[in-house]
Amino acid sequence: MERPVVDFGNLTVRDVLDILDYQKGPEHSRAFRSRLAQADIDLDEQYATFGTKKTLEAVTLDEFLIEGNKKLARGSPFQTLTTMHNELLKFAAATETNQQINIPNEDYGDKAVKLDIVTGKQTRGTRVFKAFPRSDILFPKLAEAVRKIPDKDTREAIVFNLLMPMRPGEVADLKVGEIDLETGQIAGKLRGQKTRAEIIIPEAPLAIIRERAKDKKPGDPLFKTNTPKMTEALKASGFIESMDEYEQIMGRKIKGAADIRKLIPAIIAYELDYPDAISEIMGHSEFSDIGGDIAKMTKRSYIGTGRMFGEDFEFSTTTALKSLQNKWAETLGLGTVNELFDVLDVDAPDFTDPDDPYKIRVVFEGENLGIEGKPTLLSPEEIAANRASAIATTNLRVAQFELEAAQARGEAVDRDVETAQRTIRDKDILIEGAAAQAEIDEANRRARQAVRQDQELNDIDDKLDGRYADLETDDLFDEDVTEAGDNKLPNT
Repeated sequence: MERPVVDFGNLTVRDVLDILDYQKGPEHSRAFRSRLAQADIDLDEQYATFGTKKTLEAVTLDEFLIEGNKKLARGSPFQTLTTMHNELLKFAAATETNQQINIPNEDYGDKAVKLDIVTGKQTRGTRVFKAFPRSDILFPKLAEAVRKIPDKDTREAIVFNLLMPMRPGEVADLKVGEIDLETGQIAGKLRGQKTRAEIIIPEAPLAIIRERAKDKKPGDPLFKTNTPKMTEALKASGFIESMDEYEQIMGRKIKGAADIRKLIPAIIAYELDYPDAISEIMGHSEFSDIGGDIAKMTKRSYIGTGRMFGEDFEFSTTTALKSLQNKWAETLGLGTVNELFDVLDVDAPDFTDPDDPYKIRVVFEGENLGIEGKPTLLSPEEIAANRASAIATTNLRVAQFELEAAQARGEAVDRDVETAQRTIRDKDILIEGAAAQAEIDEANRRARQAVRQDQELNDIDDKLDGRYADLETDDLFDEDVTEAGDNKLPNT
């Protein structure tokens, strides 16, 4: 991205957003630009007048979190404004110019408090859902959606995010060198006040990383995508729209990729009963994005009466993530976790090879995840069954794609037929209308002609009346002799 050229004496909101993108990365301001559009804020207005009470109220979109006497803005709009302003200050400091630059420091959170828009600084995170869909509702819809995402990088980034609920931006920024390809350990990272947990990911998400790391350097990104692309892909796939029917019970619509970070952890915490692990996975000391006093919850599902494998042999975060990948396979009716990527259209041949005798069996409620969830040696019959299942799954996907393509072609033909029929119908209407109009025009012409004729006759009558108005009948028959040339008429 080229360095923006701006007039510091005539800065617009758009200029400052462009500077933010230049400083923080392309499309960094995309979500906030959308918020400003929803708030009916003109990006070409002067930045100097931007921080008014009217503007600060508008950027909240009238969405607040009310807790007792506290009133906090959702979505961190004032924090974004402050970041935007700070990047402007940095940009100005690094700019060589003869212009006098006088940009004061500004904390929009403090300003919003002083203007009584909110009672305190920003609430952390985004809007909380009132309730969350269970895996048997959510996973099939997500599975159907991700198969429709054409971009391989974006599709596999989303699948990784479904198995490892990091922030979508962190998934997009993940570098090859940040993950130990042998152990699956992800390096910890600090970003402002937010941390990324240092955890060990299980087999399925690690298989994605290993495949994508091939022929890449440590500093290379694993996924060539970003959060806006992930959100757009989820929208285009129909997933977000498919969840609209649950808007009332959930409290709001699903907005985009960032909400995956709430939906998946909710399943880990509430359905799989790993509340203590999920806050560590998410990198938060609290779990307010999901809500509820989950610290008092206990693990029950997939543990049974055996030893708690997570406590004795591995971090509970890894056990929780294993439980998640297992739940995916169970919900989609698979026999092994390895089959999951055939269904989700993920390229990980080392993990999905049907001839590999070591597979991760699906564990059902009441069984011990630590024992049954390990890769196990399958019998020849099971290998053959897996191979047949993989072929059947592939054929089913191909058939589904062909059916969807045929349906799309059929819909296109229907639209063409409808358009043609509408064109013919409209043409008939135009022809009939034109004929009727011609008749009306002809009638008007005849009427005008008749009026003109009547007027001409009236004019003639008026002339005749004027010419003979002074003549009396008696004058024509006077008793006196009237001369008419040489002739004389005698008196009678």
